[in-house]
Amino acid sequence: MKYLYVMCLVVLWLIASNKSYSQTIIQDPHVQAQQDRMVATRWGNWLPEPKYFLGIQTNIHYTLTWGILAPSRNRSYKRGADIRPLSVTGEQTQRMALNERLKEINSAYKTIADSTGETALSELRYNSGLISEVDPMWLIYYKKELKPVTNYDLNEAVANLSNDELSSMIDCGTIEWYDNEMLRLKERLNSVLTSNMERSSRIMAYHRILLEYRLVSNKWSSNIETANFSLAISDGRGNLSPVISGDAAAGFSQWDTDSDYRIMESIMLNTKIK
Repeated sequence: MKYLYVMCLVVLWLIASNKSYSQTIIQDPHVQAQQDRMVATRWGNWLPEPKYFLGIQTNIHYTLTWGILAPSRNRSYKRGADIRPLSVTGEQTQRMALNERLKEINSAYKTIADSTGETALSELRYNSGLISEVDPMWLIYYKKELKPVTNYDLNEAVANLSNDELSSMIDCGTIEWYDNEMLRLKERLNSVLTSNMERSSRIMAYHRILLEYRLVSNKWSSNIETANFSLAISDGRGNLSPVISGDAAAGFSQWDTDSDYRIMESIMLNTKIK
């Protein structure tokens, strides 16, 4: 049993030894020279080198590789230009340089694209109608000044008018005119608040609407005063007596109030605001 065990170890050792020495590394300088020519190490190491005796080529390996007995492509290859892919002017070197240049160009384009995208997003945030109501100018000034326009309601506008004032202003078309003007301003203001536009343009639109609202508001107040004056004349009310005194007040009491009412009504109808 012991001998069998020893024989197995010897057989295994012999097999391992055969495997270890079954391959031999070949160090061929001619192969190394070809490898050098194929990369960037060296161009012109033309092994095997020629050997001469009395001026006669005696190296058969050179004659078969580069000499008169070599294929024509070998001689052309030796006499030709440096074609190493990784030489200074080699094709692979040029490709690598071009790739680096393309990377730089792509990086520049990416920077431009990112900058353009950030600018577009910034302008969108700056000009978007979605955030117009948080603009400082709107919050500080125009929201308060244009509140009667944004919260306009005809019933609230005429709530403080008496029935006689309301009837008189309806007959004159003042109510219809005022309602149309305020609804028009409200619609324009809502459009400005929700549309995408430059901030400066939006602020200028606020200001124009505010100026128009002030004109409409002044005309509305003037029409209310005119209606009150007309009703005072038609009713013969003495609310003008503090202003008119003495003989003038006595003469005023003898006026034909019906005639004055018809005159005033004619003026209101002729100056009806459409």
